[in-house]
Amino acid sequence: MKKYFFILMSTLLILTACSQEAEEESSQQEESSSQQEESSSQQEESSAQEESTETEDTIVVEMDHEVIHEDGGVSIKGETNLPDGADLQFTIRKDKFTTQENYLVKNGEFTTEIFSDNGSALEPGTYELTISLPLASRQDKQFVDKVGDDFEYLEGELMTESDFGRYMKYEASFDINP
Repeated sequence: MKKYFFILMSTLLILTACSQEAEEESSQQEESSSQQEESSSQQEESSAQEESTETEDTIVVEMDHEVIHEDGGVSIKGETNLPDGADLQFTIRKDKFTTQENYLVKNGEFTTEIFSDNGSALEPGTYELTISLPLASRQDKQFVDKVGDDFEYLEGELMTESDFGRYMKYEASFDINP
């Protein structure tokens, strides 16, 4: 009987030791898993913070201009809150006459060269001026990084949706007097 009692006690002792070892391993695994989840969560938060610092806040696009009459033509000077490097397209129209040029925003300002009728004075009358920010695919990468691939960080009345994407359009008119 002593023999059986000894075997039973030895078996119980071995089972208890194994059970404690399994519990310790399980506890270590849970702790390791918890640390990995915490580390992963911190990495995600850090990544999200980096992303938010890389992109600009939303810009409500504003623009103002002045028409300067020079040598029978006009130049356009103005200010905007668009980031530097914005490639603006200026279009001037009257009846069948149309001229178009692109100029960059620098320090929140733009100034065009003189618009004329192939070197001749513009005819008297009312002209339509359109200043647009063509599609992001036609813009400099550094500018697009600030305003979004589809100008998603640009807002306001000047922003327009089309089948091809978002763009900015500012319209005004001016007169050339005889």
